[in-house]
Amino acid sequence: MINRKIVTAVLLTMALFASCSREKQPSGLSLISEWGGEGAAPGQFRHPVSIAIGSGSAVYVCDSGNRRIQKFSSGGEFVKSWGEDIFDSPVGIATDGQDNVYVSDFGTDEIYKFDAEGNPLLKFGSSPQESITGSGKGEFNAPVAVAINRAGEIYVLEFNNHRVQKFDARGNFLLLWGGRG
Repeated sequence: MINRKIVTAVLLTMALFASCSREKQPSGLSLISEWGGEGAAPGQFRHPVSIAIGSGSAVYVCDSGNRRIQKFSSGGEFVKSWGEDIFDSPVGIATDGQDNVYVSDFGTDEIYKFDAEGNPLLKFGSSPQESITGSGKGEFNAPVAVAINRAGEIYVLEFNNHRVQKFDARGNFLLLWGGRG
């Protein structure tokens, strides 16, 4: 079972880290631009937890509290959002060489793949209904991060199972390492 208090603490820690004052930045760094702000309107965030950059410099933000992905230009102009009707707790995001966007959803225990415009292409990893632990190969229990290598293989890091799983570009299970025990 997902411990929502732990999740909340992790997300709050990430948000606090991200909001450190500019005065604490190492010397030699300067702010070029910023955008957003708290809220639910387009371009605003409620618990943003991860970010990915597409090959065309599009910026994708996992806006977990608003249960959506937001896409921005490299200059911070809002382009679009999607996923409010799909996600429970999107927390991890990555892009591949074809500008597809991969999202790990902590709440639904699934990985989603979208094209650059937010059209769904693939979904995999949900736990069987009789199992709330998602401990089998290809199943997830609180996936928190997703990464794609140059070959298009998908890596998923799980919070509760303490493991990494590897999948081919179509979401077929290949390998796992780590785990409980």
